[in-house]
Amino acid sequence: MIASRSRAASQGFTLIEIMVVVVVIGIILAIARVNLMPDDRQMVDDEAARLALLLELAHDTAATRSLSLAWSVSPQGYLFSQQNEKGDWVEQRAIETLRARDLPAEMRVMSVSIQHQPVPLNEKLLFTSSGVGTAFEIVLVLKQQQRRIVGNLAGRVWVEKDVRL
Repeated sequence: MIASRSRAASQGFTLIEIMVVVVVIGIILAIARVNLMPDDRQMVDDEAARLALLLELAHDTAATRSLSLAWSVSPQGYLFSQQNEKGDWVEQRAIETLRARDLPAEMRVMSVSIQHQPVPLNEKLLFTSSGVGTAFEIVLVLKQQQRRIVGNLAGRVWVEKDVRL
């Protein structure tokens, strides 16, 4: 009888052992979630860098392909437009890289300045075939994080991280 008791007791886990395993698994999942989810700073840095590269690409593409391109804010993000034969601006669809993009949730374009003058958010930032750039500043905001995307007359674009408004 004593032998059968010890055999039965060794065939399972105690409640404490199961609880310890559940707690350890919970801690591991919490750490993994924190490490896998980007924080606000990383999200706004990534989106500002992406936008800076796309704006520089739009400038270079307009100059090398003799096109008139424009960037503008859309309700969910931003888009690139191309001027057609009639002179109307239509959403650019020929160059996949310059497709319309949605901003991440809660991120928005706070302000746009062209030639050092604030402009309405629906104003188009133009890229012409001449190759001469336009000085501009675009401010992206996500909660307390802000980044300024700056472009110069040479068509170079960069991100400034310490924005004071």
